[in-house]
Amino acid sequence: VANNLILNPSMETATNPSLPDHWQSNSWGTNTVTFSYPVAGSNGAAASKVSMSTYTDGDAKWYFEEVNISGNADYIFSDSYNSTVQSSLIAQYTMSDHSTVYSSLAQYESTGGVWKDTNISFSTPVNAVSMTVFHLIQGVGELTTDNYSLTAVSLNESDKFLEGIVSLTFDDGWLSQYQNALP
Repeated sequence: VANNLILNPSMETATNPSLPDHWQSNSWGTNTVTFSYPVAGSNGAAASKVSMSTYTDGDAKWYFEEVNISGNADYIFSDSYNSTVQSSLIAQYTMSDHSTVYSSLAQYESTGGVWKDTNISFSTPVNAVSMTVFHLIQGVGELTTDNYSLTAVSLNESDKFLEGIVSLTFDDGWLSQYQNALP
């Protein structure tokens, strides 16, 4: 994808044979998790898989290194996934004051062994400076992901309004009723 902000978006490059370059895996909570790389992807090439065999709380995910973004801007995120359990997309933003903010982007049902694609548009918080997206699971099952993309949305000049689109009219309601409805 042109202008993709994610480095190694299809996880094809790996200096460490069990970890794609510019990627991490993580889990938290009370659960039993296995991270696998490489596994067969949506097009037969490398992908990542997280398997959860027991679950009490928390989540597990693979995620790309944070990328620099603009605050108060529009972006499109997409990936390919195959899951046996419900999965979620969560954006993690680092703000200009170094705090972290999380935002739920979407939830997806199990794909039943079939590869599906996500595609979601969203706006970043005003003071956000970098971000990553977690495609995660919170239950017993497996999630395999591949083909990530994060792109900025830029409007063409032809897409912008040349003048305002909101008009406000203030009326007391009585005079217009008398003049227009009575006759």
